[in-house]
Amino acid sequence: MNGIVIRELTKAFGDRILFKNLTMTLPIGFSCLVGPSGCGKTTFGRILAGFEKPTEGSVSGIVGRPAVLFQEHRLLPSFSALRNV
Repeated sequence: MNGIVIRELTKAFGDRILFKNLTMTLPIGFSCLVGPSGCGKTTFGRILAGFEKPTEGSVSGIVGRPAVLFQEHRLLPSFSALRNV
């Protein structure tokens, strides 16, 4: 396979459509998504990671378990450094 294949992907929250019929192939090793706030970058990433289901369409070509880097820290102050890991 040549990368992650997105076919006719649509994500809507009620009447708000973030993207509709998105079709593309992301090459192996792609590294970023860029766009204005609220355009659907995080939702798209959540769909790729399997955290969220698309309204329509499909994603294929993801091999293994995706790794996620959060935008904010997710450390728990009551845990030790080792326990946070």
